[in-house]
Amino acid sequence: MSRSTMKPASSCRCLALFLVLTLQGFSAPPGFPQEAELERFILSNRPAPVTGFPTQRTVRFSDYGAIPDDGIDDQGALDRLAADLKAHPVPTEVLFAKGLYHLRPWGGKTPPQIDYHCLLLEGLDHLILRGEGASFIIQNPQAGFIRLFKCQHVVLTGFTVDYDPLPMSHGVIRAVDAGERSVSVEIPPGFPALDAYYMVGSHLPGSHYQGRNMAMVMDPATVRLKPDCGNADNMGGVWWTSARGQAPHFTLTVERREDLRGVAVGDVLAFLTPRRPIGIVRPVQCEVVTLIGITAFITPNTGYSGVGVSEYNVLRCRLLLKKGRFLTSNADALTCFAYGRVGPWIEGCVFENTLDDVMQPEGFKGALEALIDERRFRMGGLRASTPAECLRPGDRLLFFNAKDAATLCVARVAGVDASNQTVTTHEPLPMARLHPVQGGEDGDLTLIYNLDASTASMVIRSNLFSNCIGNALVCHVPKRGVLVEGNRFLNGVAGIHFANHASWTYYPGYPAARYKLLAAGAGPGELDPGMGVPRFTERILLRDNVFIGGYASEKTYREKHGAINFFLYGGAWRLPAYGIGYGDIAILRNRFEGIPAKYAVRIHNAEGVTVEGNFIAMGPSPAFVDPRDPDRAGIQVGYSRRVWVGRNRSQVKGPLLAKGERVADLVVEGAP
Repeated sequence: MSRSTMKPASSCRCLALFLVLTLQGFSAPPGFPQEAELERFILSNRPAPVTGFPTQRTVRFSDYGAIPDDGIDDQGALDRLAADLKAHPVPTEVLFAKGLYHLRPWGGKTPPQIDYHCLLLEGLDHLILRGEGASFIIQNPQAGFIRLFKCQHVVLTGFTVDYDPLPMSHGVIRAVDAGERSVSVEIPPGFPALDAYYMVGSHLPGSHYQGRNMAMVMDPATVRLKPDCGNADNMGGVWWTSARGQAPHFTLTVERREDLRGVAVGDVLAFLTPRRPIGIVRPVQCEVVTLIGITAFITPNTGYSGVGVSEYNVLRCRLLLKKGRFLTSNADALTCFAYGRVGPWIEGCVFENTLDDVMQPEGFKGALEALIDERRFRMGGLRASTPAECLRPGDRLLFFNAKDAATLCVARVAGVDASNQTVTTHEPLPMARLHPVQGGEDGDLTLIYNLDASTASMVIRSNLFSNCIGNALVCHVPKRGVLVEGNRFLNGVAGIHFANHASWTYYPGYPAARYKLLAAGAGPGELDPGMGVPRFTERILLRDNVFIGGYASEKTYREKHGAINFFLYGGAWRLPAYGIGYGDIAILRNRFEGIPAKYAVRIHNAEGVTVEGNFIAMGPSPAFVDPRDPDRAGIQVGYSRRVWVGRNRSQVKGPLLAKGERVADLVVEGAP
């Protein structure tokens, strides 16, 4: 069977790159990461995205009773399509004629399951859903569009999605009373009122907000976060506990007076709704899934997020902000939790005004919640823990101690019971040495790493991140081979963020590295003799990206976040952590303009880094920062070794390079 692909890198491009490096002398000295070697490893370590394949039959959405532009609910036709695909499991292409379709699942009421989607597909292999200009209006704000479960080789292309009623709302501030901890708002026409059943956090047990409600303070002139106001630890967010009134006028009571600092009449509160595991497209435990040219204008939660997906490709998809709205998503726009053997390829996408992190590709992250017997255990107990169903029979699980990274055992997976999150192993487990999660995330607990997952490369290329509230790209938990190139990051809270997840306590999160953090003062030069070389994340190439403007909260500035960050957390989100977590990094020819952060590039806990050919022009200090802050710099390096900084250009009032604690083998060359 043929495989249609996108070419990852042409020979012409490689030749041009070679000429540039040769003529300008842009090449790190021997012993430091080299661009050509990193590119070769990353692009040869995974296939290019699948964009099509032969099928055995072709059907049309109209075959199931759907008629575009008739204003009638087509959910029944979508249900009949799903049933037919299940009854005829052969390679199939489905054509959706151009026009507008309405979907009103469950009569617009709350669906019976928390992860409900209009189209539910399970166990299919080789399926193409081709929207030939098809647009969908979903008339249920608690339903996603398409969910794939345990499918393989799926291509979805050419759809447009919007909602009516909208799943999120906003209000224009008409009065502020900080003394009474209250703010009065007016909801514009066409947006849901705060007494709508799906607008408050308390109605959904176990929701992300746990009965609390959150809103973001927005500047209506710029349609961005308003700087220097609101709850500094939530990027301008305001937590509110109750609302009184009736549409369109409501008065909110906020948790803390300081949440209203800087909030003024005429500002906008963009209201968030309880998070559900739904999205525009949500593949779960799938392999080889490609989305092409899908556009959504709003989503109740995430955009194009997958769980346990190997080889997930998202090409030329968009989350666009319509005029009169302030947010497009209620959570991460594109997550890839436990992305499996082959990482995601995200190219040519546009993300506007998304909430939280835009992209969050994560590797396998597990914890021992309970021991059942010597061959059975239950996974879970930590925030965002990898579900057991992401495991496969034969996978090798390494059990290690969270505090000192001591390996406890390795056991192969024999079977998985997804309903109970239990795993059966071939080998008996040393029960006396294993410590389940008890009473929190710190302590002498046992963490689990899948030695056979999260090992292949991911590509993030030529995307636009605009006005995003959160990190544009955040990488938690292990991965090997990361290419981020040609992207534009405009006016967001943060850019590229590499960090272990803090719920992995005192360990960097990659036990294969075997680096021991034996004490608070253990530094990069104090590695346990004889331990292995692989790291938490390694072979990373960040090149030719543009970062313009941004938003700095007091929290992100205080923690010294930059447009590009590498660091490790200690337990319970404590900074700093000590030890080497990253290796073989090249940060090349990126452009930073008007960055309000403390640093443009911050490198901690790394070994083997090249920072070359970048242009850095920091923006004015935020209002809450002393403009004479002596620590502000273009590049900061700490807890690292073997770092080469060469031929970077700077328009920073302070130093280009700030050397932090415990840095060894730092070489600086070229413009100061």
